[in-house]
Amino acid sequence: MATLSVLLQPKDAVFSGFPTYEAFDYTSAGGELTFNYIHNDFWELHGSYSYSLGEKEGERQTDFHESMASLTSVIHAKNDLTLIHNLYFTGDRILPSS
Repeated sequence: MATLSVLLQPKDAVFSGFPTYEAFDYTSAGGELTFNYIHNDFWELHGSYSYSLGEKEGERQTDFHESMASLTSVIHAKNDLTLIHNLYFTGDRILPSS
C-alpha cells in the first residue's frame, strides 16, 4: 500500500529550547474537540480543535499556543493508493525576550 502525505509547516518555526521546570504556582485549563467523519469507503475527514489557558504566579502565559486545530482528509483512491492531506493551525505564541 502506497501512502502520500503532505505536511504544510510554517517557515518561521522557532525551536525555543528544551523545557525547564521550576517550582511556581501554575494554573491551566482547556479542552479539546475531535471528530471523525467517514463519508464512504473512498473518503474520510478527521479534525480536532484544542484551547488552553495558562497562568504562572497569577500572570497569563503566552509562550505556548492557546489555540490549535487540525484537519485531515483521507482519500482511498485504489486498494494500494491512499492520499492524505493535513492542515494545521496554531494561534499566536509570544516568546519572552531575553
